[in-house]
Amino acid sequence: MNIFYRLLLFIYSVIMLVLSAVAIISVLNVGGAAGNVINRYQQWLTIPSFRWFELGVVTFLFLVSVLFLIFSLRREKTPPDIEQVMENGHLSISVTAIDSLVRKKARKFNEIHDLKVRIRVNETQMVSIGLKAVVDGKTPIPILSKLLQEAVKEEIETIAEMKVDEVTVKITDIIQPKRSKVRVE
Repeated sequence: MNIFYRLLLFIYSVIMLVLSAVAIISVLNVGGAAGNVINRYQQWLTIPSFRWFELGVVTFLFLVSVLFLIFSLRREKTPPDIEQVMENGHLSISVTAIDSLVRKKARKFNEIHDLKVRIRVNETQMVSIGLKAVVDGKTPIPILSKLLQEAVKEEIETIAEMKVDEVTVKITDIIQPKRSKVRVE
């Protein structure tokens, strides 16, 4: 949830809290407050500028309520599982499991320091893997990429017994070695 929706939810919650508190006080008639609240509200309704303010608040609450209703009914997109027909039934492997296998294999490369994995499954149940990596720059990048692609492809095809369409590697950064301070005397 981004900052705009959090702020909207906060404002909405505060307004609903105040309105609920006023309604509870009115219903319970705490210390004769119900009459005071209703009388004061009726006085405010006679002021034309307050009617516009009230209309604005009610419209805001209505629109935010509709927005929250839409968000609550929306389903979060979950990546499809990869289905395989086996001899004795069906096998379903989640994209999360494939992600874990890819990360496990990539951790064996000491040259890789940060890795982001994206997995796609096409209609024919073939897996495409996208890797974004930060490397140390000690090994030539084309050689490291080729080794990583081959290792990941072999891991998925061996362990999960799935066809890998492609393994794409994007090197996003190279870690700069920590330099020790040179002393000049």
